[in-house]
Amino acid sequence: MTHSAIQNPKSKIVWVLLIEDNPGDARLIRKMLTKAKVVLFELECANRLSTGLERLAEGGIDLVLLDLSLPDSPGLDTFAKTYAQAPHVPIIVLTGLDDQELAVHAVREGAQDYLVKGEVDSNLLLRAMRYAIERKGAEKVLRQSEERYRRITGAVTDYIFTVRIDNGHPVETVHGPASVAVTGYTPEEFASDPYLWIRMVPEEDHAAVQEQASRILLGQDVQPIEHRILRKDGAIRWVRNTLVPHYDTQGKLLSYDGLIRDINKRKEAEEATAKLEAQLHQAQKMKAIGTLAGGIAHDFNNILAAILGYTELTMYDLPEGSLARANLEQALKAGMRAKNLVQQILTFSRKSEQERRPVQIHLIVKEALKLLRSSLPATIEIRQNIDTKCGVVLADPTQIDQVMMNLCTNAYHAMHERGGVLEVSLNVFEIDAAFARTHANLQEGSYVRLTVSDTGHGMDRVTTERIFEPFFTTKAVGDGTGMGLATVHGIVTSHDGAITVHSEPEKGSTFHVYFPRLDSILQPEAQTTEPVPRGKERILFVDDEEQLVRMGQQMLERLGYHVTVRTSSVEAVEAFRAQPDRFDLVITDQTMPNMTGVELAKELMRIRPDVPIILTTGFSEVVTPQEAKNMGIREYIMKPVVARDLAQAIRQVLHG
Repeated sequence: MTHSAIQNPKSKIVWVLLIEDNPGDARLIRKMLTKAKVVLFELECANRLSTGLERLAEGGIDLVLLDLSLPDSPGLDTFAKTYAQAPHVPIIVLTGLDDQELAVHAVREGAQDYLVKGEVDSNLLLRAMRYAIERKGAEKVLRQSEERYRRITGAVTDYIFTVRIDNGHPVETVHGPASVAVTGYTPEEFASDPYLWIRMVPEEDHAAVQEQASRILLGQDVQPIEHRILRKDGAIRWVRNTLVPHYDTQGKLLSYDGLIRDINKRKEAEEATAKLEAQLHQAQKMKAIGTLAGGIAHDFNNILAAILGYTELTMYDLPEGSLARANLEQALKAGMRAKNLVQQILTFSRKSEQERRPVQIHLIVKEALKLLRSSLPATIEIRQNIDTKCGVVLADPTQIDQVMMNLCTNAYHAMHERGGVLEVSLNVFEIDAAFARTHANLQEGSYVRLTVSDTGHGMDRVTTERIFEPFFTTKAVGDGTGMGLATVHGIVTSHDGAITVHSEPEKGSTFHVYFPRLDSILQPEAQTTEPVPRGKERILFVDDEEQLVRMGQQMLERLGYHVTVRTSSVEAVEAFRAQPDRFDLVITDQTMPNMTGVELAKELMRIRPDVPIILTTGFSEVVTPQEAKNMGIREYIMKPVVARDLAQAIRQVLHG
C-alpha cells in the first residue's frame, strides 16, 4: 500500500520502514507506534542499509525512520543513499547522535525531521511522523502543480513569468520557456540578469512599462499595455504586456504573473491598414480638390478667353511698333501664363487631354539631367543610376519631362543653402499583391520606377501630407505658385501611376514615381501641324456669355468668315432649323443653360447629319474629347483659344 492510503478516509494504515541495527531500539519504536489512535502504522524493519534500500525499491513504503549509524553505512552518507533511492518518501532521522550541526545538515539535504534517541517519547514520534507525511504530501502537490505549470507554459506561445514579492519588493522571478521565442533570451539568461527586461524596452516606452510595474506593487488597478522590445537578435517587436496580481487574505501582494504576447504581426497589419486608410483619405481629398479646381478652371477659362480675345482684337487695330501695342503684347503674354497655370490646374484634376504615346522614359530622364547639370550650382552633386533597359511606358513626353523637372527643382530648393546630393534613379519595379495592398492606385504588375532624392532640409509629417495640394508651398512669397507638385500628382495619376514621398526633417526627401510598363512597343500616330489660311465660309457661333459672343464674332469676321451669333442654344436650334444649308460650320460652347453644347450638336445633326461642329469648353466632366468625336463632333477645343489656334481648327474641320 502506498502513501495514497493516508488520503483515503476508509484506510488508516501507513506503512513505515525502520532501518535500525539495534534490536532494543527497534522494539521500543514498535511499542511507541502501537499507541497511535487515529492512524494504524504497520512497521517493517531492516538492520542494514542495503536491506532497507532493497525494500524501498519494491515500493509501498509511506515513511522511513532512519538510523545514521549502520554496520554497512556511516553518518550522512546513509541518509544520502536512502534519499537517492526514494526521494519522494518522507525520511525522519532517528539516531543516538545529538549533533546540532549534523541535524541541520540532514534537514537541509531533505530530511523531514531529526530526532535523538533517548529524548523521544511516543507523542513526539507520532507527531513528527504525521507532520513529515503531511509536508511530503504538500511537496508532492506543489511538484505536481509546478509540473502542470511547466507543461502549460511550455505549450503556449506567450512568454509567461512569475515574480514573488517580499515586503513590497520583487525577490524572485521564474521565467517560462517561451521567453526564447518572444525575446530571444532563455529563462536562465533572465534569471541571471535582473535588469535584462528593463534594458530590452526602448527608452521611449520606459515610462509606460515602469508605471505598470509601479501600479501593481502599490496594489492599484493594472491594465495591459502594448510596447516595443529589443530582441536579442536586434529586431524590434511589438508585445502586449499583461500583469495579474495575487494577494493573501489580508490583501497583501504575494506575487504577480506576467504574460508577454508577440503582437508584431497584428501591429504590422494595423500600420498597413492605417497607411492605406491615410492614402485613401488623401486620394479622396485630392479628388475633391481636383473637382473644385476643375470648376474654378471652367469659370477662369471663360474670363481668360475674353481677356485674350479682346486683347488680340485690339492689337490688330494698333500700328506695329506703337507703345499701346507693345503694352498689349505684354498683357497677352501675361494672359498666356495664366492660361498655362489653368492648364496645370486641369492637369492636377486629371481633366486635361494628353498626347500619350509609347516612350522610352530613360531618354527623357537623361535629357533632363543634362539640362539640370548645366543649370544647378556646383554645390549640388548629381548622381544617377539609370537603367537604359527599363522599357517603355505609354505617356505624354512633355508631361514626363515636367514631372522630372519639377521634382528635381524642388530637390534643388531644399538644398540651395547648404548644397547636397541630388540622386536620380530609374529601374524596373515588380509590384506584388502585398505592395499593391498598401499603395493606393497601384496594381500587381511591372512598373518603371523613377526615384528622385535629396539631402536637403526635409519635411515634417504635416507638411508631407499637404505637398500635393494646389497652391500649397513651403517656399518664400514669390518663389513659386505651389502648383509644381500638384501638377506632378495629376500627371502621374492620369498616367495610371502613383507617387509616394518619404521625408524627415534634416534628413532629406525621397520621391518614388511609378508608371505602368508596356509589354510591347506600340507605333505612335503621325502628328501634323499644317498652317491654315483665312476663310469665307458661313459660321453659326453659339455661347451663353455676351462678352464671348461679341469677341468671337469679331475674331471670326477678321479672319474673313460670315458669322451669325446666338447666346441661347434654343434660339440657335431654331435659326439652324429655319435654314439648315445656310451654315458651313457651327462653333458652340459646352456649358449653357437649357441645352448643353453636346445636346445642341445632337439636335443639329439630327436636322442635318453632315454639319461640321466644333465644341469649345472651359472645363467639362460630361464629355471627353474622344466621346465628342465618337458622337460626330469634328473638333474639341479647350478655352481660352487664341485666333491662330481657332483658325487652324476651323480649316482642319472644313477641309481635313
